[in-house]
Amino acid sequence: LGVVYPPELDRASLYVGANLYFRPINKRASLRSRGSFAHRFSLTVGITLNDLKLEEGDPRFEPLLGEDSNVVVGAGLRLSRSLRPSSGVLLFLENDPNPLVSDRSLAATFYLAVSLDVDIVRAFRSLGE
Repeated sequence: LGVVYPPELDRASLYVGANLYFRPINKRASLRSRGSFAHRFSLTVGITLNDLKLEEGDPRFEPLLGEDSNVVVGAGLRLSRSLRPSSGVLLFLENDPNPLVSDRSLAATFYLAVSLDVDIVRAFRSLGE
């Protein structure tokens, strides 16, 4: 769970995503003793939870998924057990600048983000107890 900020759109959004590591990660292990780059680096894939339009009827773009969501793809570096800054691209549908053309195309813009890792499996396990 995190906050994504694409400077070009000048508006932040909450997002939920998954971090994909290239090696097994033990979140209980100290990053001081087991904190190599491979233990900290991950790819991120997620979706925004609210519409990033500046105002209703903003003609520049449309959400990629449904009425509110766009796709977030990037990479992050874990600074602590749960804090992670990241960056990448936000994918959305861009409207044709000509108002007479209704075509939309896939577009991307750079983003910065900060997120907190939440262990979903552990959270659901504690709910079941």
